[in-house]
Amino acid sequence: MKAKRINEISLKETRRLQTRIAGFDELLGGGFVSGQTMLFAGEPGVGKSTFILQVANKLAQRHKVLYASGEESLPQLRLRADRLNTLNPRIWCSEAICLEELFELINKLDPQFIIVDSLQMLHSLKLKIRQGSPSQMRFCLNALIKSCKKKEKNLIVIGHSTKSGLIAGLMTLQHMVDTTFFMRTTDDNLIEIYSRKNRFGASRIGWKVMMLPQGIYDASSKETAREIKLKWEKIEKILNKSWSNRLVVRSDMKYLFDKAFGKENLKKIQSFDIIYHLKD
Repeated sequence: MKAKRINEISLKETRRLQTRIAGFDELLGGGFVSGQTMLFAGEPGVGKSTFILQVANKLAQRHKVLYASGEESLPQLRLRADRLNTLNPRIWCSEAICLEELFELINKLDPQFIIVDSLQMLHSLKLKIRQGSPSQMRFCLNALIKSCKKKEKNLIVIGHSTKSGLIAGLMTLQHMVDTTFFMRTTDDNLIEIYSRKNRFGASRIGWKVMMLPQGIYDASSKETAREIKLKWEKIEKILNKSWSNRLVVRSDMKYLFDKAFGKENLKKIQSFDIIYHLKD
């Protein structure tokens, strides 16, 4: 083991790898640092896998990405990628969620980014205990972190948490990684990606996003505004088809679109999705 004087450490060793998703890069402190390990947690169904697949698609424009899926089969993952338009050939997918098989794939493919979905599904054959137990998660995460740090690869591990923000299994897992982000719903019916810990950027800050059919976008972005416009057009078509619906929901229309964005605004827009799918 060698030692270096602090003023002799090359900045190249801490270069930033940007996702080119502006709000996410800002949370990271300018992008990923080589060798950075992240725990990306949130309650089930909040949109973790959807968002991380979008991140993988952006990263794959410049880097090879390995996506190990234990939550979905590969055909299910392909369906999600079709919907999100993230069919990047530099994203390699596998159902290998066994630690030993995962290391074989990493050595074979040599990806820069390794995504594991999810921490609770990860297990090692070396431990004769149940999958998802605290010991399994701690052992597997520690092994992956050591390997990624040594080879300067980036690790993103998705984990489930409770509504209170506790990671299902073991709180100490948060202390093993460089960065811990939480994805949670907010009172204004949006989704917030919150930085609880970040060794390479600010912590205790958040970024609000919105779930759209095409994925997750910045709540104030042009894509979100465009999607709201499309929802308005769909609602108008529905009302033109059914006069009875017109009488029921017309009173809400002006209230819904008086402002470009608003708490009740977004709630009602999402409720119209249900009407659309039922009537269209």
